[in-house]
Amino acid sequence: MVGESVMLLVHTDDRPQWATARIALRKPLTVEFDVAYADVFSGISNLMIIHDSGRKYTKGEGKVGPVQVRGNSAVLAFEDFRWEAVDNRDNPRFETKVQVVIRAIQDIEDRIEVDDQVGMSMDFSLGGALIKLRNPIHKGQLVELRATLDSVQTIRAMGVVAHTDEPGTLVGISFIDYIGSARYSLHQYLSRLAA
Repeated sequence: MVGESVMLLVHTDDRPQWATARIALRKPLTVEFDVAYADVFSGISNLMIIHDSGRKYTKGEGKVGPVQVRGNSAVLAFEDFRWEAVDNRDNPRFETKVQVVIRAIQDIEDRIEVDDQVGMSMDFSLGGALIKLRNPIHKGQLVELRATLDSVQTIRAMGVVAHTDEPGTLVGISFIDYIGSARYSLHQYLSRLAA
């Protein structure tokens, strides 16, 4: 794993913040990233990491120490860290058409670019969703999903594009983290669909 790329992710009050990093040490887990993102992760006590091994996604969370600046790089070392596989295929899916907003988060030439687009869900589960989009996005992209499930319940979840069709407009999103009470709200909504 040392030398491999990962995505760092933290939720702020109004939106997620992220950056691409490189694993510098395995024990204690230490990541190195562009110094331009040092302020984003300064003062953060917990941080999520997403890793794509090419076969599956894993996420990890842990407590981090202070950001250390070393020239053009910033370094974070984790005091307490654990990995877990992201495999959401065991959750029952429910066909439901809901308008969603997908915010695709891409690292292009060491710049983070964000692209919002409106889509339509084909199905939802507690582990993810199948979404139809107008513009293609690619497998492995980090996304934020926002959906209003009924007139009062809006959910937000971070996910990764686990699979796409050939043009990239039908995408399977695997949820990696829920924002606020989104998991509870989605569970309630799916329970009503199942009844």
